[in-house]
Amino acid sequence: MRILYVALILTGIFPGSVFYASAQVTEKGIYFSSKQFVWLLCLVMVVGFLGSPTIVKAQVVIADDNASNYGTWTNGSNGGFGFQAWSLDSDASGDSGHFTGNPGSAGISGMSNPSFAMFAHPNSDGRFAQSDRLFRDPLPVGGVFTFQWGLNWDGGNGNAAKGFDLYVGGTSGTQVINVNMGNSATITINGDNMFTNYDTNAMNVTITRVNATQLRVQSTGRDGVQTYDNTFTLASSAIDAIRFYIARQNDNDGNRNIYFNNFRITVPTINDAPTGSQVRLDGTVNETLSGNLTLASLNITSSATFSQSSHTLTFQNNGTLTNNGTFNANSGTTAFAGTGTVSGTITFNNVNLSGAVNFGSSSTLNGVLQILPGGAVATNRPTYATNSTLHYNTGGTYNRSIEWPSINDNNDPFHVIINSNLNMMGHTTARNVRGNLTIETGRTLTMSTETGGDIRVKGNMTNNGSLTANNRAFFFDGTSPQTLTTTDVFYPFLFIDNDVSTASSFSVSQLSVSSGNEFNATGGTLAFTTSRIISGDGDVSLNNFTFNGDMTVNANTNANTATRTGTSTAILIIGTDATLDINQGIADSGEAFVKQGPGRLRINQSVTGNLLNIDNGIVELAGDFPTANAGIPIGIGSGFEIQTANNAVLELNHSGTYTGNITVRERDSSGFPASGSRTIRLSNTNESVVISGTIALLKTLIVTGDGQATFSGSVTGDHPFVKQGTGTL
Repeated sequence: MRILYVALILTGIFPGSVFYASAQVTEKGIYFSSKQFVWLLCLVMVVGFLGSPTIVKAQVVIADDNASNYGTWTNGSNGGFGFQAWSLDSDASGDSGHFTGNPGSAGISGMSNPSFAMFAHPNSDGRFAQSDRLFRDPLPVGGVFTFQWGLNWDGGNGNAAKGFDLYVGGTSGTQVINVNMGNSATITINGDNMFTNYDTNAMNVTITRVNATQLRVQSTGRDGVQTYDNTFTLASSAIDAIRFYIARQNDNDGNRNIYFNNFRITVPTINDAPTGSQVRLDGTVNETLSGNLTLASLNITSSATFSQSSHTLTFQNNGTLTNNGTFNANSGTTAFAGTGTVSGTITFNNVNLSGAVNFGSSSTLNGVLQILPGGAVATNRPTYATNSTLHYNTGGTYNRSIEWPSINDNNDPFHVIINSNLNMMGHTTARNVRGNLTIETGRTLTMSTETGGDIRVKGNMTNNGSLTANNRAFFFDGTSPQTLTTTDVFYPFLFIDNDVSTASSFSVSQLSVSSGNEFNATGGTLAFTTSRIISGDGDVSLNNFTFNGDMTVNANTNANTATRTGTSTAILIIGTDATLDINQGIADSGEAFVKQGPGRLRINQSVTGNLLNIDNGIVELAGDFPTANAGIPIGIGSGFEIQTANNAVLELNHSGTYTGNITVRERDSSGFPASGSRTIRLSNTNESVVISGTIALLKTLIVTGDGQATFSGSVTGDHPFVKQGTGTL
């Protein structure tokens, strides 16, 4: 029996554990077939030395408080959570009052030190003390309210009373349960006997709201033997307040005091928690949302698990989310209706912010962080996981803050959506987008006014709104091909460090494409303004582009059409080893423009406007130019003027008839010396060029190359033309 007794004790301590040990009794003693019994004995010795281990029950707790939460317990004190503040009252005679103390000093066992306590003596009118505690919410159906209370001596006279009341509608509402001890061992409940024996054990009370009208009251007795269990049918079982009272005890002996402690309210599941509850998940509880829920706080303790499923968990203003266990966001959304604080390690799916929220040091975002009106990130931002999104969705103006950190912080948002008028503020280090950047219709992105306040995009950029660039740059430096879709806004600087394509029309000052990369404008028109520079060692393909003044092209560029806007003469500079290839022609709406620089300007169809002047380098006419009375490809009307600086070349590289008159002269009367010659080069042996108009030689004309040329009109002037190369003239 001794062995069996030990095994039973251990089974009670470790529920669900099974220990096997067999024994054989002989005349020489008892022999055990397993070493497990030795371990059992060791465990019993440890338990006996340390006391019984604390077992944390799996519970969904919505209110909890005990006396250890108070340094001083006074009227209005409010420790723990889930209850309203204490309301303490007494006759203020000095012979009644409230304190926290050791129940053991009154001979009561099984209660914590300290516990709440009251005294009221002697047996005279008006000697009383009471302690009222309202619940934050009425006890929900299925909810359980537990507490301890302890008594030793009775009141010692027929007028004495001590006990507790339960109320519906607050302490000024309806009293539905009264538990009382008077001048004997008997404790009554609503006038009927509950316990009849003296003793000093703490009484553990459990009150369960069974349904809308039934309240179950269970309790252990003071003698450790008696128990109580009864269900009361009431008009309403929605209790929401408790009152402890003591009155007219016979004397001031502390054994007559009343003690109470360890208040707790639990619900069957987290889905049963009333709106706005403060919830703590204790023990090995595993809770999953079955619908949307609004709480004041959620505390997930070390062994507990919480899963959102696909639902929204909303925290009220000043909400707190603490995780020391397991938090599974699943596909759910966490919303903060006001300010909030996050503690512990948490990986979120979607988060909505309507107040300033501190994410602590260990939060990760997998989904969308949506900043709504009033929302912000305070002190600590989450870590942005791959494919997460930072969504500015305030509608009005929003000033960027710590939610979008410097590129140096190594915590760049992945995708960014701007549905606000976002002011990037005065940052001096670049902001990075690891994925896509989107500006929604009707919204504005205002970039930093400080040097270095650029934006780097590694995914696609879609601008359906507007941009105030403040002379800052966009860098496209992803690892997969990128696209730029934008409204017609001005980009001061575009740095292309990857293959980027666009079909949009917009304005740009400087476009730079790095080596090995391509900028491909498959549609739309790029308007080069201000600096008007294309640079870099990469390739540029444009549908159409315009320039309203001097322009520099230092990167190989191919365009369908080019148009020089404005009314003053413009210079087109093409750098060393660069080619500007115009597939369908170049138009000049103002005065003549001047080609400069050693690079090549290749025009594949027509040129309209006043004059094309060549200072140096090569201008190549190489496309399907009109023939037969269609006019000369350079100039309007009949005048075709080869106006070049010394050593510049006009290259004809396509068969066709160039009609009209040609004048060969220096670019203007003051820009170049009279010496030098002008060159037409026939660069392809398979091409046959016919120039049918009159040729006026005001400068020497050199015809060179490998092709075939026919001058079918008259030649005038006092300068010769010279045939060079292997071609035929």
